[in-house]
Amino acid sequence: MEVDVLPTGSQKIKETRKVIIPEGDAYIKMLTQLVLLDSNRLQEGAEFSTALVQDIHAQNRRTLDQIGAKIFFYYSRFYELLDNLASIRPYHPTHTPSPVNS
Repeated sequence: MEVDVLPTGSQKIKETRKVIIPEGDAYIKMLTQLVLLDSNRLQEGAEFSTALVQDIHAQNRRTLDQIGAKIFFYYSRFYELLDNLASIRPYHPTHTPSPVNS
């Protein structure tokens, strides 16, 4: 005989606490960046950091700015160590450099 058990009050609270706040998620992912950097897994770290920067940018929360700055530093560090830093800088083909006034 099967019996359906209704969740009690404490079980409902545990189910609602599974949602992690974006700041905590970003911090854990920043620590993941550090592990990848320390273990010299540069290509994997660059791919992970690219997805992470896009995710941070899409959320557009002011509370993520400080963690986002650190994440962006490690993002650029991965590409620097891969000797591919220019690939993450904006490129404007219509932009012509202005001459320097002497």
